[in-house]
Amino acid sequence: MLDRADFPALVKVQDVLLDELLGQYGGETTFAVDVKHAELAVKDLVVVVRASNLTVKVALADALNNFAIDARASGRNLERLSMQIYGVVDSILSFNRYAIRTLQSASEKDSAANIDVTLLRTFEDAMKSLATQVTRVIVDATTAMMSLDALEDRLTAVHELCVQETFTTAVSLDDLLWELWTILGGNKSQVRDLKRREAVLQAIERHRALAVAYVSAATHTLVKIDAGLSDLRERLVGYSVDAEHIPLEVHLASLEQSLTRLQLARTTSAGSPPPTRALIGAA
Repeated sequence: MLDRADFPALVKVQDVLLDELLGQYGGETTFAVDVKHAELAVKDLVVVVRASNLTVKVALADALNNFAIDARASGRNLERLSMQIYGVVDSILSFNRYAIRTLQSASEKDSAANIDVTLLRTFEDAMKSLATQVTRVIVDATTAMMSLDALEDRLTAVHELCVQETFTTAVSLDDLLWELWTILGGNKSQVRDLKRREAVLQAIERHRALAVAYVSAATHTLVKIDAGLSDLRERLVGYSVDAEHIPLEVHLASLEQSLTRLQLARTTSAGSPPPTRALIGAA
Protein backbone atom coordinates (compact mmCIF):
# COMPACT_ATOMS: atom_id res chain seq x y z
CA MET A 1 0.00 0.00 0.00
CA LEU A 2 1.44 3.35 -1.04
CA ASP A 3 1.34 6.34 1.27
CA ARG A 4 1.76 9.04 -1.35
CA ALA A 5 1.09 9.60 -5.03
CA ASP A 6 3.59 11.05 -7.47
CA PHE A 7 2.32 11.22 -11.03
CA PRO A 8 5.22 13.46 -12.19
CA ALA A 9 7.67 10.70 -11.20
CA LEU A 10 5.54 8.02 -12.85
CA VAL A 11 5.40 10.06 -16.05
CA LYS A 12 9.22 10.12 -16.08
CA VAL A 13 9.22 6.32 -16.02
CA GLN A 14 6.69 6.31 -18.86
CA ASP A 15 8.98 8.63 -20.82
CA VAL A 16 11.73 6.01 -20.72
CA LEU A 17 9.42 3.64 -22.56
CA LEU A 18 8.55 6.32 -25.08
CA ASP A 19 12.10 7.55 -25.71
CA GLU A 20 14.08 4.32 -25.59
CA LEU A 21 11.59 1.71 -26.74
CA LEU A 22 9.05 3.27 -29.07
CA GLY A 23 11.26 6.15 -30.20
CA GLN A 24 14.45 4.30 -31.12
CA TYR A 25 13.07 0.95 -32.23
CA GLY A 26 9.92 1.84 -34.13
CA GLY A 27 10.77 -0.43 -37.10
CA GLU A 28 10.71 -3.71 -35.23
CA THR A 29 7.73 -5.04 -37.18
CA THR A 30 10.02 -5.49 -40.20
CA PHE A 31 12.04 -8.10 -38.33
CA ALA A 32 9.07 -10.46 -38.41
CA VAL A 33 8.77 -9.87 -42.17
CA ASP A 34 12.48 -10.58 -42.65
CA VAL A 35 12.23 -13.87 -40.80
CA LYS A 36 9.16 -14.87 -42.82
CA HIS A 37 11.09 -14.39 -46.07
CA ALA A 38 13.92 -16.47 -44.61
CA GLU A 39 11.48 -19.26 -43.79
CA LEU A 40 10.12 -19.35 -47.35
CA ALA A 41 13.56 -19.23 -48.98
CA VAL A 42 14.89 -22.07 -46.83
CA LYS A 43 11.85 -24.20 -47.64
CA ASP A 44 12.77 -23.83 -51.32
CA LEU A 45 16.33 -24.83 -50.47
CA VAL A 46 15.06 -27.98 -48.74
CA VAL A 47 13.51 -29.10 -52.03
CA VAL A 48 16.82 -28.60 -53.86
CA VAL A 49 18.75 -30.52 -51.20
CA ARG A 50 16.34 -33.47 -51.23
CA ALA A 51 16.78 -33.76 -55.02
CA SER A 52 20.59 -33.63 -54.80
CA ASN A 53 23.22 -36.39 -54.72
CA LEU A 54 24.69 -35.31 -51.39
CA THR A 55 25.56 -38.13 -49.02
CA VAL A 56 24.13 -36.08 -46.14
CA LYS A 57 21.08 -34.87 -48.04
CA VAL A 58 18.56 -36.43 -45.64
CA ALA A 59 20.19 -34.98 -42.54
CA LEU A 60 20.83 -31.65 -44.27
CA ALA A 61 17.25 -31.38 -45.53
CA ASP A 62 16.00 -32.16 -42.02
CA ALA A 63 18.31 -29.53 -40.53
CA LEU A 64 17.12 -26.92 -43.02
CA ASN A 65 13.50 -27.87 -42.42
CA ASN A 66 14.05 -27.44 -38.68
CA PHE A 67 15.45 -23.99 -39.42
CA ALA A 68 12.32 -23.10 -41.39
CA ILE A 69 10.10 -24.30 -38.53
CA ASP A 70 12.06 -22.25 -36.00
CA ALA A 71 12.03 -19.26 -38.35
CA ARG A 72 8.24 -19.38 -38.38
CA ALA A 73 8.16 -19.45 -34.57
CA SER A 74 10.65 -16.58 -34.40
CA GLY A 75 8.59 -14.47 -36.77
CA ARG A 76 5.48 -15.00 -34.69
CA ASN A 77 7.34 -14.19 -31.47
CA LEU A 78 8.75 -10.98 -32.95
CA GLU A 79 5.33 -9.94 -34.19
CA ARG A 80 3.82 -10.64 -30.78
CA LEU A 81 6.55 -8.61 -29.07
CA SER A 82 5.87 -5.68 -31.38
CA MET A 83 2.14 -5.82 -30.66
CA GLN A 84 2.75 -6.02 -26.91
CA ILE A 85 5.04 -2.98 -26.93
CA TYR A 86 2.50 -0.86 -28.77
CA GLY A 87 -0.17 -2.28 -26.49
CA VAL A 88 1.65 -0.92 -23.45
CA VAL A 89 1.76 2.54 -25.03
CA ASP A 90 -1.95 2.39 -25.85
CA SER A 91 -2.71 1.28 -22.30
CA ILE A 92 -0.74 4.18 -20.83
CA LEU A 93 -2.64 6.56 -23.09
CA SER A 94 -5.98 5.16 -21.94
CA PHE A 95 -5.04 5.13 -18.28
CA ASN A 96 -3.69 8.68 -18.34
CA ARG A 97 -6.94 9.87 -19.92
CA TYR A 98 -8.88 8.03 -17.22
CA ALA A 99 -6.70 9.49 -14.46
CA ILE A 100 -7.20 13.04 -15.76
CA ARG A 101 -10.98 12.64 -15.91
CA THR A 102 -11.11 11.04 -12.46
CA LEU A 103 -8.97 13.68 -10.77
CA GLN A 104 -10.72 16.57 -12.47
CA SER A 105 -14.09 15.20 -11.40
CA ALA A 106 -12.88 14.73 -7.82
CA SER A 107 -11.52 18.27 -7.67
CA GLU A 108 -14.91 19.66 -8.65
CA LYS A 109 -17.09 17.59 -6.31
CA ASP A 110 -15.14 16.11 -3.39
CA SER A 111 -13.57 17.37 -0.20
CA ALA A 112 -9.80 17.65 0.15
CA ALA A 113 -9.67 14.37 2.08
CA ASN A 114 -11.67 12.52 -0.57
CA ILE A 115 -9.53 14.02 -3.32
CA ASP A 116 -6.41 12.61 -1.65
CA VAL A 117 -8.03 9.18 -1.43
CA THR A 118 -9.03 9.29 -5.10
CA LEU A 119 -5.58 10.50 -6.10
CA LEU A 120 -3.79 7.72 -4.23
CA ARG A 121 -6.14 5.00 -5.51
CA THR A 122 -5.83 6.19 -9.11
CA PHE A 123 -2.05 6.39 -8.83
CA GLU A 124 -1.78 2.89 -7.36
CA ASP A 125 -3.93 1.50 -10.17
CA ALA A 126 -1.70 3.18 -12.76
CA MET A 127 1.44 1.77 -11.14
CA LYS A 128 0.04 -1.76 -10.97
CA SER A 129 -1.21 -1.67 -14.54
CA LEU A 130 2.12 -0.54 -15.98
CA ALA A 131 4.16 -2.95 -13.85
CA THR A 132 1.99 -5.91 -14.90
CA GLN A 133 2.26 -5.07 -18.59
CA VAL A 134 6.01 -4.49 -18.48
CA THR A 135 6.49 -7.88 -16.82
CA ARG A 136 4.40 -9.51 -19.54
CA VAL A 137 6.42 -7.87 -22.32
CA ILE A 138 9.71 -8.92 -20.67
CA VAL A 139 8.48 -12.52 -20.85
CA ASP A 140 7.62 -12.09 -24.54
CA ALA A 141 11.03 -10.54 -25.24
CA THR A 142 12.75 -13.46 -23.52
CA THR A 143 10.76 -15.91 -25.64
CA ALA A 144 11.68 -14.03 -28.83
CA MET A 145 15.37 -14.06 -27.88
CA MET A 146 15.32 -17.80 -27.23
CA SER A 147 13.79 -18.48 -30.64
CA LEU A 148 16.39 -16.28 -32.36
CA ASP A 149 19.18 -18.11 -30.54
CA ALA A 150 17.68 -21.38 -31.77
CA LEU A 151 17.98 -20.12 -35.36
CA GLU A 152 21.71 -19.61 -34.90
CA ASP A 153 22.01 -23.16 -33.58
CA ARG A 154 20.15 -24.43 -36.66
CA LEU A 155 22.51 -22.55 -38.99
CA THR A 156 25.50 -23.97 -37.15
CA ALA A 157 24.11 -27.49 -37.59
CA VAL A 158 23.69 -26.88 -41.33
CA HIS A 159 27.27 -25.61 -41.55
CA GLU A 160 28.60 -28.72 -39.80
CA LEU A 161 26.80 -30.97 -42.28
CA CYS A 162 28.19 -28.95 -45.19
CA VAL A 163 31.70 -29.34 -43.79
CA GLN A 164 31.08 -33.06 -43.49
CA GLU A 165 30.17 -33.11 -47.18
CA THR A 166 33.53 -31.32 -47.78
CA PHE A 167 32.21 -28.80 -50.32
CA THR A 168 32.46 -25.88 -47.92
CA THR A 169 34.75 -25.23 -44.99
CA ALA A 170 35.38 -21.51 -44.68
CA VAL A 171 32.03 -20.03 -45.68
CA SER A 172 30.54 -17.66 -43.10
CA LEU A 173 27.05 -18.18 -41.77
CA ASP A 174 26.00 -15.09 -43.74
CA ASP A 175 26.88 -16.76 -47.06
CA LEU A 176 26.31 -20.39 -46.13
CA LEU A 177 22.79 -20.93 -47.46
CA TRP A 178 23.40 -19.02 -50.69
CA GLU A 179 26.62 -20.99 -51.23
CA LEU A 180 24.71 -24.22 -50.72
CA TRP A 181 22.01 -23.15 -53.18
CA THR A 182 24.63 -22.26 -55.81
CA ILE A 183 26.66 -25.46 -55.42
CA LEU A 184 23.55 -27.61 -55.80
CA GLY A 185 22.60 -25.83 -59.01
CA GLY A 186 19.42 -24.28 -57.72
CA ASN A 187 20.14 -21.12 -59.67
CA LYS A 188 20.14 -23.06 -62.95
CA SER A 189 16.53 -24.11 -62.59
CA GLN A 190 15.25 -20.74 -61.39
CA VAL A 191 17.38 -18.08 -63.06
CA ARG A 192 14.46 -15.65 -62.97
CA ASP A 193 14.48 -15.71 -59.15
CA LEU A 194 18.26 -15.61 -58.79
CA LYS A 195 18.65 -12.05 -57.49
CA ARG A 196 15.69 -12.34 -55.16
CA ARG A 197 16.92 -15.62 -53.72
CA GLU A 198 20.49 -14.38 -53.35
CA ALA A 199 19.30 -11.32 -51.38
CA VAL A 200 17.25 -13.46 -49.02
CA LEU A 201 19.70 -16.30 -48.42
CA GLN A 202 22.74 -14.07 -47.97
CA ALA A 203 20.96 -11.82 -45.49
CA ILE A 204 19.43 -14.41 -43.17
CA GLU A 205 22.13 -14.42 -40.50
CA ARG A 206 22.67 -10.67 -40.72
CA HIS A 207 19.01 -9.92 -40.13
CA ARG A 208 18.80 -12.52 -37.41
CA ALA A 209 21.62 -10.65 -35.69
CA LEU A 210 19.78 -7.34 -36.14
CA ALA A 211 16.67 -8.85 -34.59
CA VAL A 212 18.77 -10.12 -31.67
CA ALA A 213 20.18 -6.62 -31.15
CA TYR A 214 16.68 -5.12 -31.16
CA VAL A 215 15.24 -7.64 -28.72
CA SER A 216 18.28 -7.28 -26.45
CA ALA A 217 17.94 -3.49 -26.39
CA ALA A 218 14.18 -3.72 -25.83
CA THR A 219 14.70 -6.13 -22.94
CA HIS A 220 17.28 -3.81 -21.38
CA THR A 221 14.83 -0.89 -21.57
CA LEU A 222 11.97 -2.95 -20.14
CA VAL A 223 14.12 -4.09 -17.22
CA LYS A 224 15.10 -0.46 -16.62
CA ILE A 225 11.42 0.54 -16.57
CA ASP A 226 10.61 -2.29 -14.18
CA ALA A 227 13.44 -1.19 -11.88
CA GLY A 228 12.24 2.41 -12.08
CA LEU A 229 8.75 1.37 -11.00
CA SER A 230 10.17 -0.63 -8.08
CA ASP A 231 12.31 2.30 -6.95
CA LEU A 232 9.36 4.66 -7.19
CA ARG A 233 7.19 2.32 -5.15
CA GLU A 234 9.83 2.08 -2.43
CA ARG A 235 10.11 5.87 -2.23
CA LEU A 236 6.37 6.28 -1.82
CA VAL A 237 5.91 3.72 0.95
CA GLY A 238 6.18 4.97 4.52
CA TYR A 239 6.69 8.39 6.03
CA SER A 240 9.53 10.57 4.78
CA VAL A 241 10.56 13.91 6.27
CA ASP A 242 11.83 14.94 2.84
CA ALA A 243 8.53 14.26 1.12
CA GLU A 244 6.91 17.33 -0.36
CA HIS A 245 3.20 17.72 -0.92
CA ILE A 246 2.48 17.74 -4.64
CA PRO A 247 -0.54 19.89 -5.53
CA LEU A 248 -3.29 18.25 -7.55
CA GLU A 249 -2.67 20.76 -10.32
CA VAL A 250 0.90 19.48 -10.70
CA HIS A 251 -0.29 15.88 -10.99
CA LEU A 252 -2.80 16.90 -13.65
CA ALA A 253 -0.28 18.99 -15.57
CA SER A 254 2.16 16.07 -15.72
CA LEU A 255 -0.55 13.72 -16.94
CA GLU A 256 -1.75 16.16 -19.59
CA GLN A 257 1.77 16.77 -20.89
CA SER A 258 2.40 13.03 -21.01
CA LEU A 259 -0.88 12.44 -22.80
CA THR A 260 -0.04 14.99 -25.48
CA ARG A 261 3.42 13.53 -25.99
CA LEU A 262 2.21 9.93 -26.12
CA GLN A 263 -0.55 10.78 -28.60
CA LEU A 264 1.95 12.49 -30.89
CA ALA A 265 4.46 9.66 -30.67
CA ARG A 266 1.83 6.97 -31.23
CA THR A 267 0.37 8.79 -34.22
CA THR A 268 3.81 9.37 -35.74
CA SER A 269 4.83 5.77 -35.18
CA ALA A 270 1.63 4.39 -36.68
CA GLY A 271 1.82 6.68 -39.70
CA SER A 272 5.48 6.23 -40.58
CA PRO A 273 6.48 3.36 -42.86
CA PRO A 274 9.03 0.95 -41.41
CA PRO A 275 12.61 1.29 -42.64
CA THR A 276 13.30 -0.58 -45.87
CA ARG A 277 15.86 -3.35 -45.77
CA ALA A 278 17.14 -5.95 -48.20
CA LEU A 279 14.61 -8.64 -47.40
CA ILE A 280 11.50 -6.51 -47.55
CA GLY A 281 9.51 -7.48 -50.60
CA ALA A 282 12.11 -10.03 -51.58
CA ALA A 283 9.82 -13.02 -51.62
